[in-house]
Amino acid sequence: MSAADQAYVHTKQRILDGEYAQGRLIGEGEVSDAVGVSRTPVREAFLRLEAEGMLRMRPYTERSRDALARAGEAAGVDLRRGLRTVAATDALIALRAGYPTCTLGGVDETKFPSNYHWPSDTPENLSWESVEGAARVCEAYVRQMDGRPIARPPAAS
Repeated sequence: MSAADQAYVHTKQRILDGEYAQGRLIGEGEVSDAVGVSRTPVREAFLRLEAEGMLRMRPYTERSRDALARAGEAAGVDLRRGLRTVAATDALIALRAGYPTCTLGGVDETKFPSNYHWPSDTPENLSWESVEGAARVCEAYVRQMDGRPIARPPAAS
């Protein structure tokens, strides 16, 4: 049985048994540790289970989407909605603590993720423009959520 199949069977069985109750946040790392596989096959299992209707990725609220769009505009960064990062766990600790979260990811012209935990993500290979843009969006978003004025990006020279 493949690693993805193992994660799939493990997760589905716990959903059916009620161990993973409706509405419970199931972490990728939790399943990875329990089954003894890496997170990549767990992501694949989650995709299959979502397609079957056994679990659902939580969509962002309208308020969050609008706030993020305003932050991107204020930061001078072109944001695209709907490019879904499957089973991203970078914000899991904050999410479990009840904080609103979002995932920002850079993609190239083919919509392939850049700067996303690849072995090749060494300083000389990073898209620093992408990293700087993400930092500006984050700052604008946090300022907005705190009710502070959103700083505008510096004018291009």
